[in-house]
Amino acid sequence: MKISALRRSAPALAMLAALPALGAQDAPPAPATALSQIDIVKRHMAAVNDKDIEGAMADYAEDAVMIQPGKVTEGKAAIRALFLAGFARVPADASLGMVIERTWQEGRNVVSAPWHKGTDLNGIDKFLMRDGKIIVQTVFLSGQPPAPTAR
Repeated sequence: MKISALRRSAPALAMLAALPALGAQDAPPAPATALSQIDIVKRHMAAVNDKDIEGAMADYAEDAVMIQPGKVTEGKAAIRALFLAGFARVPADASLGMVIERTWQEGRNVVSAPWHKGTDLNGIDKFLMRDGKIIVQTVFLSGQPPAPTAR
């Protein structure tokens, strides 16, 4: 091929090379490599139950909000502090003891996870998800939470 022919085709080749990149920006992420929202909530609940603070916090957006009976906690740092305070009330070698009953998706971005701890405390956590992160978590409780353990 002559140099003049290459010069004439260079702009067309550049446009063709850019087409896959342009299309990739509009394409949704490949679901085969991403966790489902239900899987993210299951992983999150397991991390909380095991008092794995890093695992639990990895699932929250920076601007996440947690709504509990009588309390709203805003921001990832404040949620971390809330968990650490709760984890401190449980013996180091014990889990929180929550039994997750099931999880299901409601609509496009809400996941529900009912749980119980023994026969005295039942709860359901609802998660509003965005881009694979928890942006709002609500905690509904029935029964009385156990008294803090003496240290």
